[in-house]
Amino acid sequence: MLANYPPWPTIADGPLREASRAQAEEFYAWFLAARGARIRELCRVLPAFSHAPTRRELVDIGSQLATLLVNATYAAFHDDRAPHLTALVGDVGIWLGERIIAAAPGLAWRLALSHKKALGYQRPVLMGFAGLGPDYYVDVGFFVASWAELAARGRRAAPDFLANIETSALADAAIMGCS
Repeated sequence: MLANYPPWPTIADGPLREASRAQAEEFYAWFLAARGARIRELCRVLPAFSHAPTRRELVDIGSQLATLLVNATYAAFHDDRAPHLTALVGDVGIWLGERIIAAAPGLAWRLALSHKKALGYQRPVLMGFAGLGPDYYVDVGFFVASWAELAARGRRAAPDFLANIETSALADAAIMGCS
């Protein structure tokens, strides 16, 4: 299943935070253009993502995803399966971000450019939390990837991680009048 999962493009030789601004902008342009296709691929491989799940179903999806990642093993993040596995995890981040945007239309994907020490620097993040300042963002992709690494290592990874990320982002959006 994962061997045929399409990887994300390699635009920079390292993390986006260390890439040139032009490379980060090229990746961001790809990211914006590819969202629909990436979500369709995710839904093809994991059909549970193909509808608008309730919170309870979102917890079940998190549980299924945790099982998939544990079965893939942590080693898969570091061998020839790595591009496919990390692409799947990245696509879960896109799917969740789009779900959050649908519930809080004031939010949008933006390229984080505040300062180099910011965790999301030069990465696509959710922004538009008006009252929290122009640089406030939620890095959905980072949250999902961090959880996925814990799950792949076989560490306790809460199955409600997707629901918690969504709930937290939407709570920030509601407080700031973005929804």
